[in-house]
Amino acid sequence: MIKANNLSYVGESGRNTSLFRMTKHLIVLVCIAMAMFSCDDTNEPNKPVPTDAYIGTQRQITLGAEMKGFTGIDFECVIKAEDGTVFRRSGSHIRINGKSILTFDTGLKSGVYRLLALEVPVVGAESDTTWIDYGLGCRVRISAEAQTAIVLDSYDPEMNLVGEGSEDDPYIISSAEHLWRLRDYTNNDDNNKKLTKDTHFRMEADIRMKDICTSSDRHYGWLPIGAIPENPFRGVFDGQNYKIQGLWIDRPHSPGVGLFGFIDQATIKNVIVSNPDITGNYAVGAIVGATTSPGDIRGCSSLHGCVVDRGSVTAPEGSAGVGGLVGVVDCTGFLSVDSCYNAGTRVSGDYAVGGIVGAGSLYSMTQVLACENKGSVEARYTGAGGIVGSVDSLMIIGCKNNATINGGTGAMSGNMDKGGYGTGGIAGGTGVSFIYSSQNTGNITGAVGVGGIIGSTRVGNDDSNYEGELLYNNSLVKNCGNTGNISGRTSVGGICGEAQFGAYAVYNKGAITAAENQCTLGGIVGNTSITVLHNVINQGTVTSTSAESAAGVVGKTTWGALYGCQNYGNVAVTSKYAGGIAGWVGNNTVANYCLNTGLVNNNGTRATGGIIGEAGDARVWTGMDIAGCVIGAAECVMVFAGPILSVTGNAVTQNVVKHAEAFKKFFNVLHVGEATLDWAMVAYDAVTYSMSLYDIFTEEDLKEINVNLNTKATAIDNDVKATIKSIQDSYVFDATKLPQGINGAAITGYFDNFNKAMDFYQASDDNNSIINYNLNRTREERVGELEHRQEIKEIVQKSIAGTCIIVGSVASIVSTFATAGTMTAVTAGVMASILTFVGGANAIVECATNFEVNAIVVNQCTNLGTIKTTTSDYVGGILGYTQQNCKLTDCLNVGNLDGNINKAHAGGITGEADYRSVIMRNVSVGTNWFNPIAAHAESTVDYSDNFYYSGGTYAVLPYYNNATSVTLEQLHDKTFFEKVLNLSGSIPLWQITDKSGFFPIPYHSEMETPIQ
Repeated sequence: MIKANNLSYVGESGRNTSLFRMTKHLIVLVCIAMAMFSCDDTNEPNKPVPTDAYIGTQRQITLGAEMKGFTGIDFECVIKAEDGTVFRRSGSHIRINGKSILTFDTGLKSGVYRLLALEVPVVGAESDTTWIDYGLGCRVRISAEAQTAIVLDSYDPEMNLVGEGSEDDPYIISSAEHLWRLRDYTNNDDNNKKLTKDTHFRMEADIRMKDICTSSDRHYGWLPIGAIPENPFRGVFDGQNYKIQGLWIDRPHSPGVGLFGFIDQATIKNVIVSNPDITGNYAVGAIVGATTSPGDIRGCSSLHGCVVDRGSVTAPEGSAGVGGLVGVVDCTGFLSVDSCYNAGTRVSGDYAVGGIVGAGSLYSMTQVLACENKGSVEARYTGAGGIVGSVDSLMIIGCKNNATINGGTGAMSGNMDKGGYGTGGIAGGTGVSFIYSSQNTGNITGAVGVGGIIGSTRVGNDDSNYEGELLYNNSLVKNCGNTGNISGRTSVGGICGEAQFGAYAVYNKGAITAAENQCTLGGIVGNTSITVLHNVINQGTVTSTSAESAAGVVGKTTWGALYGCQNYGNVAVTSKYAGGIAGWVGNNTVANYCLNTGLVNNNGTRATGGIIGEAGDARVWTGMDIAGCVIGAAECVMVFAGPILSVTGNAVTQNVVKHAEAFKKFFNVLHVGEATLDWAMVAYDAVTYSMSLYDIFTEEDLKEINVNLNTKATAIDNDVKATIKSIQDSYVFDATKLPQGINGAAITGYFDNFNKAMDFYQASDDNNSIINYNLNRTREERVGELEHRQEIKEIVQKSIAGTCIIVGSVASIVSTFATAGTMTAVTAGVMASILTFVGGANAIVECATNFEVNAIVVNQCTNLGTIKTTTSDYVGGILGYTQQNCKLTDCLNVGNLDGNINKAHAGGITGEADYRSVIMRNVSVGTNWFNPIAAHAESTVDYSDNFYYSGGTYAVLPYYNNATSVTLEQLHDKTFFEKVLNLSGSIPLWQITDKSGFFPIPYHSEMETPIQ
């Protein structure tokens, strides 16, 4: 409590009455009487005469109960005119019979004014004067002609604020002392129960907090509104874009630190916190420490149109949940943040640190719309993100990060005992996540799981070191882009570091670097168990000196559906596997109509390819081998409809016990996933709110949110499209590398065809469904060719819904998983026995666990880039090493080989074709290959109808040449190819232009075939 001149500035319960009050009143009366006879009040010495536009003759205003706590005499009254102008009047105060008479030195003219606060001078120990305010907030109507001043607003003596707390007549916050009163009321056990989600508060002025923070506690600063979880703030607080300046808190051992500590069913909107200086331990944010949820109730809170500007929000060693605006979303809580902005506030802590939101607890849901971060973020260990640090279920649309993000700074070398996972430009770590129409321009540096948009969805692993079998949640990224440089130890990607990952229409222009021994990295995604990539493009360089798997698009994936992937960046690595599109792909991958134009320069020793380094794995797969394919996460629901989840009998308990040993070694959990069945999808062109958001937003709020979201998301969408086009347009093919007689103009036709294929894909939801269906049908047919088992066909057919990206108005990967209530993800064995799905990705698990062969199809892919290596064992223009049973068809290689290597395994299409693989209907016009098609193939390989043109630039060794050499004239002759290549029909796969020097190029994508 601070007292000065018998004036106390605490809540009503702590206000003092003085034995000297009556004496002072009498003295004031005498002084007023003397002044009336001694001088002209308009020429009082030593007081400046106001020169504002509101000078008039009315000098007195009488107030009642709202002034009962004020005991000062001299004051300055802060006043706001109807036009918003804030000005001051000095004067004196006397209180008689429950009434306070304010007498201004200079009067007011007629009009309506809001009295914001009285400021009282207090002389300190060193004779310095400070001003302490006493909040008012009421409006008065001045009539100079009638010499009246009528108070227009009611006063609530219990709340000790002007107003009634309704939407039409909210409680008025017009001074720092009003925030003190609100804090005292909220933190009181009895009063807190009276606050509801419909209690309204509204700011009416900028507020300076520095002195009142000191008054709150000279050492620790401001005690938050809602200081403990049991007494959270509830209601609607509208800052009306007024500034709260100089907020400081130094509570390094406390949870729930911010202007508001804990909130529940609260809406905080249009609040600007300028230059905060905040330190806490857990749940730390400039505006809100944490959202809470009582019991099993889904607590819903929101921030709308809030800003933090400059200053810092920090936390010491051992801290968690630190955000620029919000620290933590509590367990089972739902938080919606929209149109908010971190305008340069620095944020740092140990775990879960974000520019907007720090952490989302288990089962929580976080939605962030149209937000932007410009404040640097640092997490010493796990979870650093420009928008969110580490959360559970997440939806982000229309967000940007323009700041540097540093994660895992305490784990950049040595062991990972304290973590170091998940650093992302938009999100560091998440559970199931959907990120649409968002961009990152900041440089991102982390340890493990580092991405331009999302870092990691890792749950944990099953070994005592971080290199064990990995477990991931699902993440879908659509219409997003990155231009920042991305670097880390391993699992580094331009868009995503590591996840079960889907992406559509995303680009990366930043440089990608990974430094760990045996690391994985890619221009789009570094390491993924399941990946579905459609129409993604990379222009950034990919570099590493000690990688396991590296590529222009995806470093490594177990299960992939790659369609229309493009790489224009150079890959310069020392890696076991390296490729223009993918370094290594597992035994359930389809790649169609992918393109590489970049240089692939690999000093590694295993496999290098223009499209894929190595495809397939000869081993027999088990449940634990593909544990990364089965992570539990949230259900996607559009208009409250979605796949059906059924858990039957006591299988849950039995199987969790059975597999308990598999859970014991999980550690450093970035996210623990469980089915959150009430998650609702929100898309920018069809916003569907659930979780009682209509209860916390007004109709006007929803309209404003939708307008803001449409504006920002549409602008980003358009920029993404323009950037993708500019990357394509900026590419210039080097025709000097072509064999003699070949015309480089043929490449122009290829790009026209490529863009038409992407246009078909985007034209409608029906076309999109056709592409997804055919990608999965292609895999199904390959499995059928290999296994001839009806059960496999049925399993794969069910997986069609599980490996797709829908491009329509609402996008989702339809996949529902659960963890049976455990604190960890469930492995394949548990999943297969306890869950039944209608649609969904559980069928993926069945696929991967049931068949023991590769079902990889690579078709209609094109390489225009040079392959440079002097050390790789297997080198191919399309695929370096084609494992057993893989199918490689209708591909085109125009790239040449640069390097003095053992060419025995250097082929224009593939370096090695293992048994029962298919190499068919491919065309190569690249140069300097040992063999223009397959350098070496097992006797069981189906090797037919392949064509090449060498132009005499290199000798084709005769002992293995199962391909047809064509002349320059035959190369553009349709009649020569028409019996072999698909040149006609409803979906022709190849196109030949009858011009000298032209050659066959891919035409329509086979995935455009109508569904039968």
